[in-house]
Amino acid sequence: AYRSWQKGGGKHEKAREKLRSLINVVSHGGNFLLNIGPRGYGSVVEFESEVLKEIGAWLKTNGEAIYGTEASPFREDFAWGKSTRKGNKLYLILSGEYPANGSIELNMPGYKLQDSKGILASAHMKGNKLMVSLQKDAYNDQTIQVVELTFDREVLPQASANVTRTSN
Repeated sequence: AYRSWQKGGGKHEKAREKLRSLINVVSHGGNFLLNIGPRGYGSVVEFESEVLKEIGAWLKTNGEAIYGTEASPFREDFAWGKSTRKGNKLYLILSGEYPANGSIELNMPGYKLQDSKGILASAHMKGNKLMVSLQKDAYNDQTIQVVELTFDREVLPQASANVTRTSN
């Protein structure tokens, strides 16, 4: 509900906080409900409106990594952010810390990388591992960025890199 006395903090910080929440929920296969309290006569508080516009601007550019996607194909949590998938595309959503050595390594056995877009210096397969190197000068912890990777087939849930499978 609307609370005239409530202070919202900075709009950029609030927008990043809400975007991170949205990304977290979507990367786990959920739907995100944004709960804002309108004034008694139905208008949206200016602060909330500005936050929503900032979120909308990010989604206008990066919405493909959110809309119509499925949960992350990985069981692990990553300090660098989250991932989603849609068809033969994998989206790495850089909403966390810059990865150690500027590299992200993901277990993707049997996949062939066809294309990559975003703030990466390089992306390639090394055996069963997807190796993604990010440009340090393009990384900004104030901006949530997306790396789009296209594979030769549909991206499906992956076995954990730390799980060893044995057969009887």
